[in-house]
Order: sequence, then structure tokens, then C-alpha cells
Amino acid sequence: MPQPPIESLSLEAVMGMINSALAEQRARVFVFFTEAHRKLSASIDQFKFAMSQADHCFAGDKQSGAMFVNQKYFLDSLAQLTKTTNSKLALLAGPEKASGPLARKLETTHQGFSGLIAIDLAQNYHTDEAITGQIIEAINRASPDIVLVASDLKNQEIWIANYRHRFNCSVVIGLH
Repeated sequence: MPQPPIESLSLEAVMGMINSALAEQRARVFVFFTEAHRKLSASIDQFKFAMSQADHCFAGDKQSGAMFVNQKYFLDSLAQLTKTTNSKLALLAGPEKASGPLARKLETTHQGFSGLIAIDLAQNYHTDEAITGQIIEAINRASPDIVLVASDLKNQEIWIANYRHRFNCSVVIGLH
């Protein structure tokens, strides 16, 4: 199984691709690819397969050799995009991230996110089908345009690959 290609994309190009997915209402998965992704892809076949299912992988660290997309500027641009397109965003955050800087940043400094919905991921969200069903129901009931998943790296990417077809949204972004 080949490594997922890391696209050398500018922040503007990534935002353009997300905007296109929103306009077309065509489900796409975007992943910030980091050195940790590379290591897991080399050692865990299930993770490598999950990464191969992503529509776009772009560099989320400076080690990849591809153009680096800074997470802070990405979130700022995503907030602006949700405002201009009137898109709703759901943040799925795992227990280790729920009270962490990403969730706080989205909830406080980015109140401009159009229709921000926060959904907590239970500790065992990736292994419990009942919990997964509840999470997917909550996502689909909220009907976001964009789902941002920020949890533990290995499990979130595999979970996205396994369940993306059940989300009623245009864009799923794995962000670690």
C-alpha cells in the first residue's frame, strides 16, 4: 500500500478546495499530514489504509518537504470561509482536546465561525459502535457543512475513514 501523497498546497489553494467541496456538496476528507502521520503510516497498516482514503493530505509540519500550512492561519481562514459562505462547522474533540487550546480557540476567539457546534468524543468513541452511532446522529442532526475532528491521531484518522460515508456534510477535516 503506497504512502499517501503529500500535496504541496498554499493555504489559499486549500481554502479554494474546501470552498469547491462546499459548493458542490461533495464529501471530501482533508488531513493535515505531520511527521507523526508518516511514522504511523509506516508501522500500522490500518492507519496507512485510512490515510489512503483521504481526498487530500497537506503538510501540517515543516519536516514533510511540502509547502507547510500553518494551523493557526488555517483556522483563521476557515473561520472567514464559514462566514462568507454561511457554512456551519462541527468540532468533534476528544477528551484530551475538549478543554485544550484548539477547542478554546474555536469557542472563544473564533466566535465568527458560522454555527459552531461542539461535540465531545467519548474516550472510546473509536471502539464503541453505540457511541459512534450517537456521535453520527448528533452530527447529522446538527447538519454542519464542515466537520473538524481533533482527537487522538491514530484513532481519529481510522475512525474518519471508517465512518465518513455516514456523515451528511461536504467536508471532513482531520486536525491533530
